Amino acid sequence: MAHGRARAARGLRQRMRVAGSVVPARLMQVGLQAAGWMVRVGCRPRRRVVMLSREQVGEPEDFRLLREALWRRDPRLDVMVDARFQTPGLRGWLRFSAGTLAQLRLAATARVVVVDTYSPVVSGVSWGQRLRTVQLWHALGALKWFGWDAVGMPDGRSRAIAEAGRMHRGYDMVLVSSERCRDPYASAFRVVRERIAIAPLPRVDLLLDPRARESVRRRILAAYPDLEGRTIVLYAPTHRPGRSTPPDVAALARAAASRGLTLIHSRHPLAPAVRGVRSADGFTTAELASVASAFATDYSSAVFEAALLGVPCYFFAPDLEAYRRDRGLYTDIARETPFPVVSDPGELMDAIVGGASTEEDARAFAREWITVPGEGVRPGDRPCADQVAGLVLDQLARTR
Repeated sequence: MAHGRARAARGLRQRMRVAGSVVPARLMQVGLQAAGWMVRVGCRPRRRVVMLSREQVGEPEDFRLLREALWRRDPRLDVMVDARFQTPGLRGWLRFSAGTLAQLRLAATARVVVVDTYSPVVSGVSWGQRLRTVQLWHALGALKWFGWDAVGMPDGRSRAIAEAGRMHRGYDMVLVSSERCRDPYASAFRVVRERIAIAPLPRVDLLLDPRARESVRRRILAAYPDLEGRTIVLYAPTHRPGRSTPPDVAALARAAASRGLTLIHSRHPLAPAVRGVRSADGFTTAELASVASAFATDYSSAVFEAALLGVPCYFFAPDLEAYRRDRGLYTDIARETPFPVVSDPGELMDAIVGGASTEEDARAFAREWITVPGEGVRPGDRPCADQVAGLVLDQLARTR
């Protein structure tokens, strides 16, 4: 009986937390609609492409490459970028609210808006025919459930909050990296398949450009010269905002050191540093992969970027069944990838030392998930950025 009362109390607390989050979401939605009406009346749209992000501070690499590609096509095109990073807590929410209003006004002056994550400015306002919206999702491939597929899962967003925030509504076009991604993205964003176009992220150009890769490698070794000559294992776990417990990074670092390997922890910006575990701050996971001999993750989509570089990949997934149940996976990593799936730190490092995954495995996996246009990437070429730019300009031509 006591156990039943405790479970009921936990359920009540959960419902109260959800209700407490839904009310601000609904109030913000009402405010957005009202503000959207005012900016639509007060701002005249011009021949402008605006790119909005909540993924990071500073211009995302994909946006920079796309901006340059658009200007190669049309030097007179007006292109503007507004990138912000949403931090937790009251102060972060207040900054996010102010930033959302700034992005709303900017969108009202554009004909096309490109976003790389969920954007209240796009999904929370009814823009009609005056604005076309393009979703350039920030991750390659389709590994873990996201968007509407993750709503209602124990590690996902509440359905009530997602509905109140009109999550992922209003996209005219969604860009994906391969045909295999079409169905997962259609489901995650609740869009028809016909609105999905195959066009890998612009940063794929840099990953495949030998000159760009060598430049990144030199910058990393200049910043961390002691990494020269080491056998580096890059570990990039997925961000876990829900209840699931992240893998023991310290145990991985100890297992790596005992076998003469150097573990570098590439952590999410919202994840805390792990004491005694080395990181290489200032560089992205994809950049760090350029100096890695092996790449390991639990369920991060960064595995697609590492594979594109030909880095042997491994899944360290001690909670695979629990994660599949609480979050969901599009890909059965044990059956649908060529990479070893292990649950013990020592077993992972032994597999790396033994070469259980190869460069050929990685490149074959990347070809399945990432369709690069043309004959590949030569030094200085930007075929992926050019392809995305062409699709954005097509959307621009459809505006009224």
